[in-house]
Amino acid sequence: MDEVHDEAERLEHVISEDFEARIAAALGHPSRDPHGELIPTPDLQMPHDDTTPLSALRPDRTAIIQRVKPKT
Repeated sequence: MDEVHDEAERLEHVISEDFEARIAAALGHPSRDPHGELIPTPDLQMPHDDTTPLSALRPDRTAIIQRVKPKT
């Protein structure tokens, strides 16, 4: 997965905005990357993160885990 991430980092600086938009459309305009991080909008605004930390979830509630941050 790291190889793909590194390649994507290089490509984002050389592809056209049109090509980037076509890739986003082909992927269904995802709001999160494969690591679960939010993707900026086309006008480079970060979407509001409305997730709740697992530690704040009440015992009687269910949830879908969207990302796990690595230990730093």
